[in-house]
Amino acid sequence: DYTLKGSTYTITIIEKATDNEIIIDNIKREWLENIRNYVIVNNKRIIEPMLKVWLYSYNNTKGDYNTISNIGEILNLTSNQVRNAIDNLLNCSFKDYSLFAKDYEKRKENKGNIIKGLILQFTPNGIYNN
Repeated sequence: DYTLKGSTYTITIIEKATDNEIIIDNIKREWLENIRNYVIVNNKRIIEPMLKVWLYSYNNTKGDYNTISNIGEILNLTSNQVRNAIDNLLNCSFKDYSLFAKDYEKRKENKGNIIKGLILQFTPNGIYNN
């Protein structure tokens, strides 16, 4: 189920959702249920970070890269919560879709420093070779 307040969606996973297969903007109910079931089966207590990271990756349609700490700031999570959520999402089964996470290094033009980040997307299988 979900509620909309301004531009913020509050998503609640309930036992019996509507008959509609699509929840919000082409998000399938089964994807959210897969995350929820993974948490329950593995006795994890990290459903909120997993959902936040998953929604971030779902909306990263351009494949932008970001650092773990920046993703944490965006989602109001610690770097450890983000990394743990990514590791667990990589183990979830979404049938024809999967989480694509690839480490990325970019050199800053002016200073020569290397920024380490990652590309995080939820994509159909077969688009990327992991």
